[in-house]
Amino acid sequence: MDKISYMGFDSKRIQRKLHTTSVTGEPEFFQACLGVGVRIDNLDTFIRQYELKMDQIFSEVGLRRTKKIYNSYDLKQIFISRRGVSPIQDVFEALIPEVEFIEVFYAYFLNVEKDEEHRGKPPQPMEIDIFTNHANRKKTVSGIQFLDEIAHPFAAISAWAYIKKLGQLPDNLRIVCDDVSFKPCHAWNELCKTPNFQIVPRGDQCNYVISCADIFTSAIDEILLEKNAKLNKDLVHLFPKLSKKIDTTMIGSKWLWGIKPTHDCPVDVSEKLARPLFIIVPSSKELFNTAQKKLLETAPFLTDAYHAAARNMGSVKFFDPIKDPLILTDMDYLVYYDDTSKEKVEYLLNLGIPSKPLNSKQLNEI
Repeated sequence: MDKISYMGFDSKRIQRKLHTTSVTGEPEFFQACLGVGVRIDNLDTFIRQYELKMDQIFSEVGLRRTKKIYNSYDLKQIFISRRGVSPIQDVFEALIPEVEFIEVFYAYFLNVEKDEEHRGKPPQPMEIDIFTNHANRKKTVSGIQFLDEIAHPFAAISAWAYIKKLGQLPDNLRIVCDDVSFKPCHAWNELCKTPNFQIVPRGDQCNYVISCADIFTSAIDEILLEKNAKLNKDLVHLFPKLSKKIDTTMIGSKWLWGIKPTHDCPVDVSEKLARPLFIIVPSSKELFNTAQKKLLETAPFLTDAYHAAARNMGSVKFFDPIKDPLILTDMDYLVYYDDTSKEKVEYLLNLGIPSKPLNSKQLNEI
């Protein structure tokens, strides 16, 4: 069998202020979704080079590296707050040689007006019908409002578009994308039937390939902004070093048949989650609130959970008492970190949840 290759996807919503104002005098903005996929043909070699390049970038500015895998947000937080510079483009340049190919996807939905009244003015957002199969929920939204519907699943939408471009997915290619939420659409139906496709909760922190995709997405956005360049097929010319290993695809009106949500409800993505799942179980009586999550984000054991997920090609998430009992399997771990958290894990196991209990101190052993 051929050696396994990986294609990792991540995405972001972008916004640019225009030199125009609305009829009410408010500033106008160009808005779009940007998705990036990176192909890695030798994962072991890529991981070694990723580790080496990250070590170099941190040591060059005298900073201590505390994690194996970083997303673009964390890198900017660390470097900008302590050194006043963003490291994203340096990381991007360092990792380019380790990537076999880069696929860039972008989406915006505008009507191109040609009549005299609109000449010289920016194109206006088009109108799109959504929830067409959902009784009493069908509605028409602007192109900008439609971006709200596809922004969160755009990493997976980009993965779907990539598969459509290929025509047939090679047996040795695994596709992974950062965490997404979907509403029913044809794209999701087809991804469900794709055996080599996985969703990785917190993937940009526990999966090397998705981390790379996340950093590349942020770097491309930064470079477009710096050069005041348009988001279109010509963006490849901004990256002369990548001329032979980058391609762009606009997900525009011709793709609407696949990405328009047919119903106004979430789909269950659990069958596509990368396992094992490392589920962090809270110690408080309530669910994790924002303050608790923020505190735990700095806890060393959460970093250990990310590392365990990376070693096992799994994923990490905070416990959700409504959804998680229905999706947990015997492959997954319920992670506790104090006595109260342990009691909750024992309670869940007594309910018949098949997952394994795991002391946070044992994460490095998995």
